[in-house]
Amino acid sequence: MTCGKKNIFSDKEGLTLVEMLIAVAMLAVLSAISVPQISVLVNLYKLNGAARTVWSDLQNAKMTAVKTNQNVAVSSVNTTTYTYNRPNDAQGAFVRNLANEYQGASVGFTGGGSTVFNSRGERSVPADKNTEITVNVSLAGNTKSFTVLWTGRIGNIQ
Repeated sequence: MTCGKKNIFSDKEGLTLVEMLIAVAMLAVLSAISVPQISVLVNLYKLNGAARTVWSDLQNAKMTAVKTNQNVAVSSVNTTTYTYNRPNDAQGAFVRNLANEYQGASVGFTGGGSTVFNSRGERSVPADKNTEITVNVSLAGNTKSFTVLWTGRIGNIQ
């Protein structure tokens, strides 16, 4: 079939091997640049998730103390695990190992390895009401932290 000047089906122009290799090389360079950035973002998302998990567990411990009208102690077991007692609960103590959900994550409680929430949701602390606990959650060299005041207020994650 012809269209006036030229046969449209006999045109054999396409990509040459050199053009194809250039396209593949450009794709390889872009991938090499973007993959490390993606892993950094994934680690930051994991760190944020781990920090929110610890923050939520402390809130739950505080609310358990208020609900049961009993003291609830949150204690650090090691760098990845913490626990708190659940009074009047057949399930017993709550235990969280961050390493199970966020591999490489660790948690630390400065100002003491544990804290106790009383029936009013406040921390049971020494006479010095200025004491606070700082909770640090770390993963892949980055850290998120928040404080627990003597009033029981759990601060925002920074």
